[in-house]
Amino acid sequence: MNKSCERVVLEEKWPLLSAFLWEQGQGGLLLAYSGGVDSALLAEAAWRILGSKVLLTYFDMPLNGAEDRRQAVALAQKQGWPYQVVEADPLQMPEVAANGRRRCYFCKSYLYRLLQRQAEAAGMAALADGVNCDDLTVYRPGNFAAEQVGVLHPLAAAGFHKADIRLLARHWRLPNWNRPASPCLASRFPYDQPLTVENLRLVEAGEKIIAGYGFTPLRLRVHGDIARIEAPKEMLPQLIQEQEMIEDLRQLGFRYITVDAQGLRSGSMDV
Repeated sequence: MNKSCERVVLEEKWPLLSAFLWEQGQGGLLLAYSGGVDSALLAEAAWRILGSKVLLTYFDMPLNGAEDRRQAVALAQKQGWPYQVVEADPLQMPEVAANGRRRCYFCKSYLYRLLQRQAEAAGMAALADGVNCDDLTVYRPGNFAAEQVGVLHPLAAAGFHKADIRLLARHWRLPNWNRPASPCLASRFPYDQPLTVENLRLVEAGEKIIAGYGFTPLRLRVHGDIARIEAPKEMLPQLIQEQEMIEDLRQLGFRYITVDAQGLRSGSMDV
C-alpha cells in the first residue's frame, strides 16, 4: 500500500467525509446501496458517523442479478448496517425498456424518486449515493437525475476517487474492498436494443456459466443472437479453448459466440 496515498486518505479525505456526513445526516440519511465497494464504503462511513440515523436501501429489480442481491444483503448483515430491500421495476417505464442513450437517466430518475418516497416514509431528511470523483468525469446520465432529486454524493464531495475508496475499504477490512465493478445488466446491450426480463436473465445465465469456468471479471455483451465475451486480455487465449463453455452458451440460444480482442473495458457500449 502506498504510504503517501494512505496518509492523504486517512488524514485528509476521511476527515472531510466524516464532517460532511455529520453535517448532512443529522436529520437521517437514506443511502442507495448496491453492495459494490463504493456504496459499501459509504455505508460503513455513515454507520460509523451517524449510527442509527442511516438506513441502506437495496433495490431488488430485473436489472440486477440474483448473486448481486445475495452479496449485498450478506455484506450488510455481516457489517451490522441497517438496511431494507425494496422491490423496483424500472422496465415499466417505456424509456428504460426501449434502451435509448438516456436509459440511465430515466432509470435513475425512477429509482431516486422511489428512494425519496422511502426517505419520507422512514423520516429521513437526506438522500445519498456512492458516486465518486471518477464518476463525474465519464458518461453518467444518471447523475443529472440525482441532481434533480437532491441526492448527495458524499464520496465525491470529500474528493474520493476509486483508488481512495478501495484503499480505505481495505484499511477498514471490508470484505469486498477489491470486488470488481458490477454494473447493471442493461449495460450488456447496445443502445436501442429493447430490454426485457427474458434477455436480462439470459445475460445473467451466460455470465454465470463463464464465471463457472473461472473467468472473472467479465462482461457478456449481447447483439441479437451474438454473444460477445469481454474479459482481461491475458485470459483470451484460454477462453477460446474452452469449447465446452462455448457449447454451454450456445445451449442458451446464442447462434454465435465471440471473444472481444480488445479485452474487458468499462462503457464499451457507450459509442
